[in-house]
Amino acid sequence: MSNKNAKVAALIDPWRGRDLDARYLAYFDCFNRGLFYEAHEVLEELWLLGTDSIGRRFCAPAKNAAPPGCFSL
Repeated sequence: MSNKNAKVAALIDPWRGRDLDARYLAYFDCFNRGLFYEAHEVLEELWLLGTDSIGRRFCAPAKNAAPPGCFSL
């Protein structure tokens, strides 16, 4: 586990075992405490995975979308 991953895990762990996804709860906690970079890092865990803890997909690309990082004109 990288140092970054360990720090993010430490932010998420206290929120596990609750009704909502621990990553969302950790995000709101960091954001409300003004830890905006850390809040971003916590949400990145969800973005990279592509689903939340109960399998709901989000940020799914459109059927004919350009690859990430590309502009479609």
